Amino acid sequence: MLDLLDRIRTGAAEWDGNVQLDKKAHKRMSDIRKIDEKGQKRRVKVPLTRIISFSFGGFVAVALALVLYLSVLANFKNTFSLLNDKAILITQAIDRQLRDHFASVEHAVVDVKPFFDNGSISFDNVDEALEKMSLAVASNSRINVLVATDLNDDNFGVFKGPNGKLWPFKRQIPPGGERTYMLPRMTADSGPTWGALLHSDVGQFANISVPLVVDGEMIGTLTAASSLKALGEAIHSLDEGEDSTTFIIANGDDVVVHSDMKVFQTGEVTDKTLPVARSGLGDPVLAAMNTGDRLESFQKAAELGIEVSRIETADDEFIMMRVVIPGYSDEPWIIGQYFRGVTISREVRRLTGSAAVGIGALIIAVLIAIWMGRRVARPLKALAKQSERVGSLALDEVEPLPRSRVQELDQVAVAFNSMVDGLKAMNTYVPRSLFAKLMRLGGKDAAGAREAELTILFTDIVGFTALSEHM
Repeated sequence: MLDLLDRIRTGAAEWDGNVQLDKKAHKRMSDIRKIDEKGQKRRVKVPLTRIISFSFGGFVAVALALVLYLSVLANFKNTFSLLNDKAILITQAIDRQLRDHFASVEHAVVDVKPFFDNGSISFDNVDEALEKMSLAVASNSRINVLVATDLNDDNFGVFKGPNGKLWPFKRQIPPGGERTYMLPRMTADSGPTWGALLHSDVGQFANISVPLVVDGEMIGTLTAASSLKALGEAIHSLDEGEDSTTFIIANGDDVVVHSDMKVFQTGEVTDKTLPVARSGLGDPVLAAMNTGDRLESFQKAAELGIEVSRIETADDEFIMMRVVIPGYSDEPWIIGQYFRGVTISREVRRLTGSAAVGIGALIIAVLIAIWMGRRVARPLKALAKQSERVGSLALDEVEPLPRSRVQELDQVAVAFNSMVDGLKAMNTYVPRSLFAKLMRLGGKDAAGAREAELTILFTDIVGFTALSEHM
């Protein structure tokens, strides 16, 4: 009986020693891990969350930023290309309207000239000449005056009134016209020539003359005149609404056509009658025409001779486009149109708005990328934490990994949880000291076979089972 008790004490002591060895092994494993961590402190470690967030988010940010930059740049170029085209189209439309208007006037004198040259119309038979000239004026809606002048400055012709009635006249011109009426210098070989604008009590007229030649000798001139009032009405149709004004400047600096003579865009009202000097008209935009800042963005228009400038007034900003053309008088004309700067500002705001939307989308995409990175890295972070507990043999502290909707992560979680369950079951029968030793040796050394001489003792205690049942 005493011998049995001694053996029990000895077994308890050995079990106590194994526990102590197990604690020492655990402590040694902790020390080894700390040494490994100290040895790896020099290595830079970046959390997986940051890697995924910044890599994926950075890629999305760069891609969206590139697309945004290219789209804004394309929109910017397209916008100013359209504005260039608009400036070109408006200016060319005014120029085309002028040419169409005066081309018929030029054709009239060119078509009537041969009748004088071949004697069908003669200065000697004025009444017959007036009948034929009346037919020419009546058939051309853009001619207001057709007059023939001999070398002695005696003249006769036909005047069309505002109501369309024809008034033949001899040795006279429209009332008040004598102040400005002056024929251009011509020879027998001269072609159609535009003269100085004629200002009379009934309006202002552009006029074109051709030489009348009989047997090679110049016998006089034939002049056709067209009222600029009709031209102004045609030009007014080119306005794009209340926010645009079309104008023509002739005689150096006189405004001869203005589409908004009643009320200017700036709100000023005028009672002046055209032609009026640009500075005395009362239109602050035209008055500041030569002080505007030229817009270099309209390079395409500039190549065609169209100048686009920004003009600031007391209360608003305007964009003016103008071009100098060989005028239908003795001096070049300036034709153009100006409109409120809000037209371009609206386009710029549209570009700014699209850029702001793009930047907002970029920020949202980066935030989503960071969120997705964290969502993906969270299970891996939990795996690393629980794996660390497994490595320290703290199996009781290991928490099961949650299932995931991501197939690969779900497979990892299932496999890890099964592994932990297997280790816990094995730890029931295998001492921790053996676990620690095997982990210390490593997989290759722990699994390697070796030869050894062993002494095995099989013993049995008589009556121990019955004794233990009653203890």
